[in-house]
Amino acid sequence: MARKITLCGKELNLACTMHAAVSYEKMTGKSALDLGQFQDNKITPIVEMGFCMLLAQNDSNDIPTLENIMNDLDSVDKMAEFLKAVSEEIVEFYRPEKSPKEEKSEDVAKNA
Repeated sequence: MARKITLCGKELNLACTMHAAVSYEKMTGKSALDLGQFQDNKITPIVEMGFCMLLAQNDSNDIPTLENIMNDLDSVDKMAEFLKAVSEEIVEFYRPEKSPKEEKSEDVAKNA
């Protein structure tokens, strides 16, 4: 489910989806399945994936340019908020689903 994020004065939807992953690969030439690139303490892959998430979730007329987004993210707090939101979306998208055994164990624990 998409979360709301405000960039360049616009409230936009942000979600990691298959559309966003394919857009990322087309834009960067990098595999969206190479999750290590999002953990290498580099900002660029996360910002690029975040931009692709925005492209996949919003009307193209509503999305600021990547350059305008970068300018909007100049404050440390704003950049941290964006990086956190994108990272959480990536984790949610790629997190392996729980096995039926794990779900059953959780249900048993809740009912105990």
